[in-house]
Amino acid sequence: FEEEFDSADETALHALIYVDGKAVGCARLLKYGDDKAYIIGRIADLKEYRMLHLGSDIANAMIEKAKENM
Repeated sequence: FEEEFDSADETALHALIYVDGKAVGCARLLKYGDDKAYIIGRIADLKEYRMLHLGSDIANAMIEKAKENM
């Protein structure tokens, strides 16, 4: 579990997606180089919720957040 954390976690934007009050997906957004480049990483969702396409939803939300910051 501890190897899941790195120094980028301190400055990354982290997002969770909830279904009925339960956190079922996550992702993080990192600045890369200058302020106009970002990396979306660590997208994950619980297996039993994958039919809801939450990975796409959270990825799109992170893209929109990156656009706001450009």
